[in-house]
Amino acid sequence: RVMTNTPALVDEAMSVISAGTHATEEHLAHAETIFGGVGKTLRVPETQQDAATALSGSGPAYFYFLVEA
Repeated sequence: RVMTNTPALVDEAMSVISAGTHATEEHLAHAETIFGGVGKTLRVPETQQDAATALSGSGPAYFYFLVEA
């Protein structure tokens, strides 16, 4: 599973990658190559994916919301 965030629009994304049950190292490397094209990638255990998504996914969007206000 991969969750990226809105800065992907300007190649400054933070994409968090978690391996599924059947994912191999090759699958993870392929995902890192794809999402590395729009920013940085980080592997986290699936148990931490929700927390990482909340922090990196919502954080930039919330900041943009405040800037627009």
